[in-house]
Amino acid sequence: MYHNRFLKIKTSKELLGFYRKMSTSNNKNKDIMNLTKEDFWLFFKIYYKKVTNKVFIKSEEALQNLKPLALYFLKENEFCNCINLETNNSKPSLKKGLLIVGKVGNGKTTYMKVIREILKRTKNKTFVVKNCKQIVLEFESCNNQNDKAAFYNKYTRGVIMFDDIGSENKASNFGIVNVIKEILSIRYEKQLLTHGTSNLTLENIREKYDMRTEDRFYDMFNIVRFEGRSMRGLS
Repeated sequence: MYHNRFLKIKTSKELLGFYRKMSTSNNKNKDIMNLTKEDFWLFFKIYYKKVTNKVFIKSEEALQNLKPLALYFLKENEFCNCINLETNNSKPSLKKGLLIVGKVGNGKTTYMKVIREILKRTKNKTFVVKNCKQIVLEFESCNNQNDKAAFYNKYTRGVIMFDDIGSENKASNFGIVNVIKEILSIRYEKQLLTHGTSNLTLENIREKYDMRTEDRFYDMFNIVRFEGRSMRGLS
């Protein structure tokens, strides 16, 4: 009966209503709804449409890219065996964040935004998404030391996904500052869970920042390589 009702669900409203009824009927009153792989897939298709206004195009490359993200947020140990994880210098771990690298437009940011919506709707611990270029502009608008202190406090707490790491310029505000490098360095030292996306290769990241930052990335992140062509313009 559960399976038949589940298969008839078509919208996010129906899906969330279904989960609330299941939670009430089980008298568990859980804050966190534990998702299965089947649950996650249904949520993903529904919220992909809501986030992008497009239907998810199911292809071998798209599913291979999505697989490690799904397994990671489902906290499945199978995640550590995904073929598109960087394992030469970075040991996969569910305790580290995700850094998704790949070409422009192949779904890195979109997939994470969809997953953020899933986590929000299922009362799981989620994250905020901040674009690196916008962060630099925000720092440049700081008028005094109090503004800068508040700025750094904002970005060195909680779980944040830094979108498009490496696309930003150094900030200019009474001196030249590599703001993203500084923020990531502080988050590393505070051992804060951090996610990110980048169009750069790992070699480019070393050139953009430095070898020390690259080494810290291996400690902070599970590095996921997205393959395939740009999805932009597809529907």
